[in-house]
Amino acid sequence: MPKFLLLPSLLLLFHTLSFAQYADSGTGHLKEVVWWIDWSGMKIENGATRTMTTADGLSVTITISDVTGTPVSPAVMNMSGYAFLKNLYDFSDTAMRPALSVPNNFNNSSFTITANATRYGRPAAFTLVAADAEASSSLETLVLTTSAGHWRSIEFLRTSTQVNNPAAGCGTAIVTISETYGGTKGIGQLPVVATDVPSGVPIKLDVGLLRTGHGSSAVAFGIIAKVDEGDLPVSYGHAFHQLMYSTQNACNYQAPFPLTSLQSDLKLGSVAGDADSVGMTNDNLHGQDEEAISAFHDYTGSGSYTVNIPLSNTTGKNAYLSAWFDYNRNGAFELAEMTTAVVPPNATIATISWTGLPDGFITGSVSQYGFRFRLSTDQQAVKTPTGFAPDGEVEDYLVHIKAPCAANINTLSNMVRCAGKPAQLNASGGIKYQWSPSAGLSSDTIPNPVATPMVTTTYTVNGVDTYGCPGKASLTVYVNPSPVFSKRSDTAICSGNSLQLYAISDVPATYSWWPDSSLNNSIIPNPVATPGVSTSYTATATTMYGCTNKAVINIRVNPSPEFKVIPDTPVVCLGQTVDILAKGGDVFQWYTDRDSLLTTNASITVAPVCDSTFKIYMEHHTCAVSDTFIVPIKVYELPVTSVSKSGDIDCAHPEVSLVAKGGVYYNWQPAVAISNNLVANPVVSPLKSATYEVTVMDVHGCTQVEAITVNVDVALAFTRYPLPTAFTPNGDGRNDCFGMKFWGETSTFEFSVFNRTGFRVFSTRYPGHCWDGTFKGMVQPAGTYIYMIRAKTICGDVIRKGTVVLAR
Repeated sequence: MPKFLLLPSLLLLFHTLSFAQYADSGTGHLKEVVWWIDWSGMKIENGATRTMTTADGLSVTITISDVTGTPVSPAVMNMSGYAFLKNLYDFSDTAMRPALSVPNNFNNSSFTITANATRYGRPAAFTLVAADAEASSSLETLVLTTSAGHWRSIEFLRTSTQVNNPAAGCGTAIVTISETYGGTKGIGQLPVVATDVPSGVPIKLDVGLLRTGHGSSAVAFGIIAKVDEGDLPVSYGHAFHQLMYSTQNACNYQAPFPLTSLQSDLKLGSVAGDADSVGMTNDNLHGQDEEAISAFHDYTGSGSYTVNIPLSNTTGKNAYLSAWFDYNRNGAFELAEMTTAVVPPNATIATISWTGLPDGFITGSVSQYGFRFRLSTDQQAVKTPTGFAPDGEVEDYLVHIKAPCAANINTLSNMVRCAGKPAQLNASGGIKYQWSPSAGLSSDTIPNPVATPMVTTTYTVNGVDTYGCPGKASLTVYVNPSPVFSKRSDTAICSGNSLQLYAISDVPATYSWWPDSSLNNSIIPNPVATPGVSTSYTATATTMYGCTNKAVINIRVNPSPEFKVIPDTPVVCLGQTVDILAKGGDVFQWYTDRDSLLTTNASITVAPVCDSTFKIYMEHHTCAVSDTFIVPIKVYELPVTSVSKSGDIDCAHPEVSLVAKGGVYYNWQPAVAISNNLVANPVVSPLKSATYEVTVMDVHGCTQVEAITVNVDVALAFTRYPLPTAFTPNGDGRNDCFGMKFWGETSTFEFSVFNRTGFRVFSTRYPGHCWDGTFKGMVQPAGTYIYMIRAKTICGDVIRKGTVVLAR
């Protein structure tokens, strides 16, 4: 047995506001269920929209699109003598246009309807009803394609002898309705079909009015929307429960025909809920559906109240019952007045108990006691006394019950006083009073005694009202020596800035601030201060009882910050790093030019390989200022350098020259045994082999380091410079004189030549002299001669001997 949901009704019954009506004539058994859409005044064209709204918050919006073929226009339900739907549903309101009609022609017509529903702004489910609104022959076909639930027949009327199925595709998403005309005016067959639209999913309905011959066509659409509601006075709020309907013999086109009726598998009492009109003071207009409880027993003052509720749950799952008892009779349901019970499948009774009730009930603004019972399978829906539930029933009762009474005795709110200060007490709601403790009261039997407590005291007053009902109330007088402050901590700001001070007492008080010259208001708890110099502000709070206290807030005024980047345009040599420092803030964020965060330190060390740009965001919390700086970095190539030497050190060469190239500034290290370590070509004379490093800097400050080693070998003396073995002093300018061209440094020097007899024929102490082959101007004979050289050099004493041939 298929089921579908019927939306809550509470409808606006006049079509000028809702654009829909219930049919008020015809034999259709769903006349008070189907809400037929009124298309009057609407042009069926692309983009046309109509919204229908019910009193219970249901809003249905329909939009037209994909209109093709012969135009479709609104028409009355009894548009012709051949129309058959009017026999089931029609309207006495002549302005009602529930049908969409195509005039007599040979052409097809089609359009698409998109519809969705919300209730109080939230998505809601609904059921869309459709029917052929004109008598159709076999040449005329109504095609309905739904994106929602499959089509089913919810009602079927046949007055003809036809035996064919006029609704092909019933039970699927596409239904075609044809041959509803029985051959005689007013005679025929008609299925009324429906599709269920789930909550939050708009339906798309493609409509086709097709024909293979000359004729006219029409279609009508309706919406089913019914709820059961309570009928307590409006102060209790409205509760709505969705009615459930079921269809038997759905899609049958032979007897037994489809029949749709109210479902009653979840109900209070023995009668299911019905859909009475909005605001009905008696929800039994259409049958006695509020009949679960025939009488309410009296309350004994025991603190609990129990009601047994007959009910029925044949849904096959748990249901939930919530009950509300307005025992304080204030005309509204409160959370403390609710109790609940779980109703299992096949249960026939539920017991509801309210516990923790007062010994006696006070006289409220409502003379009777309001009860509300809500039953639903949706536990969340019935947790409140008002609102919508998707199934079940609500029953309301307003009854008289006997109960012990209680006086509604009230007092002033709790008070705060300074020690020894008077406090005015007051009680109401009774005609006799008794206060305790009585110590410190001006009187303990009047409604408004004056108390002078020295310590915090709770006073209780017992009273009796005009009905003789007892009651009591209490209040506490808190005795404090002075207010307690909640104040702003000492802080610092920047010059020219403002900040809000606050020094708030824990009890009501008036305020006075000093000094007040830099405050926008000196008599409020939270003035705005703009001090020019560091200032101590004193706040004095005075309560209405004369209790005072002071609070001091120190504000230090700092100079405004100056954001700097050092250096602001740095340069760096390739392969080297550069340090950049940001100053002036307390928040630092370094970024690349692509806004990637590098560090949150004040300084950053970078080694770019090409010209680059960095960004630094600085923020100063105290001064509440911030700024972003762009820092471009220039990268220079390293200089191309070289270093060379003139030779190495030996006994004959005590110094050599070094040469560095490629820069404008030079620095040689070590700086010992060097003529000048800051020139490109110094002379060095180390005593032992040494490696010299030179730092070469170009015009951009970029440097390279080169190194060269100078060897020192003292084992090499004059043997490094060979003497000739013969000479020819014949005056031809070649080999005319015997000697050495370079002797090196010497402190003493002696050069002598001897003949074979040992006679010295030449002697000199000057290293640059040589022997020309004569002795005292006389030419010496050819032959072999002996020479000897004595010298003191850096290598020590040197003696060199040998022979030389004088050739003539």
